[in-house]
Amino acid sequence: MSALADAMSQRSRRDVAAYLREVAPERVAQMNELELLAWLNDNERQGRAAGLTTERALGQFAYLSLLSRGEFARSASALDYLRAAPDGADPAIGCLMVAMASQLEQGRGVA
Repeated sequence: MSALADAMSQRSRRDVAAYLREVAPERVAQMNELELLAWLNDNERQGRAAGLTTERALGQFAYLSLLSRGEFARSASALDYLRAAPDGADPAIGCLMVAMASQLEQGRGVA
């Protein structure tokens, strides 16, 4: 069972890596596949500690971490928000994605 769970996690990380290469190629260009997967493994551990469970939510967490050069994953207020979200961390990360997109549209940018 452990080998199956590990294989599923690796597949999920490869899927998230492909997503990041598609939506933020300039942010991942300096990382080869092994480096990106290692970064995603660490990022996933942080996301799970904040209560994230789905591949989609973990991908969104990775995207926000990537855009902020890691600041998002180290932000106590963001992590507290995810942990305390009444509907759970997975829907809450989607709300943060919408909020950041709104800031980008308004020209505030992301670190």
